[in-house]
Amino acid sequence: MKCALLNGRKTANSPFEINYNNIEEAPFLPSAPLKIMIHGYTGWKDYSPNMELRPAYFKKSDYNLLSIDWSILGKEGCYVEATRNVKPVGQCVARMLEKIVYVRREMKPEDVSVIGFSLGAHVAGFVGKSLVLFKAKRITGEYKQ
Repeated sequence: MKCALLNGRKTANSPFEINYNNIEEAPFLPSAPLKIMIHGYTGWKDYSPNMELRPAYFKKSDYNLLSIDWSILGKEGCYVEATRNVKPVGQCVARMLEKIVYVRREMKPEDVSVIGFSLGAHVAGFVGKSLVLFKAKRITGEYKQ
C-alpha cells in the first residue's frame, strides 16, 4: 500500500509519498482538513474519480488529500483476492491515520474524512471500524459505474 499526500499549495502536482517513517517531514497544511481517498477494484491513486475530485477540492479551499493506493492488492482478474484484502488495507490505513494525528498535533481528528469508491468504499468502512484513538468526522462510500 502506498499513500500520496497532495494539497493545493505544496504538492498538488508532485505528491509527497508518505509512510510511517516520514510523517513528521510530510508537508501537511496545518489548519486544513484531511481527506482520505481510496480507489476501488482495479484502480490506483491517479484513477477516476480521484483525478476529478482533487482539483475540485483545491478550487474550493485548502485541503490535505491523502490518496491511498492499494492497487497491488486489488489487481484485475483477482476480485475474490481483492475482497480478502479490503479489511487488512482498512486496518493499515487506520493505523496510518492514528499515527498522523498523534505525530502531527495540528491535525485535528474532527477534520478527518474518509472517502471510498466502489470496493474502496468497503475499505473506508474498515478504516472507520478500525480507528481506535479517534473517530473520523465522516466516512463516505461512492459507487460509480
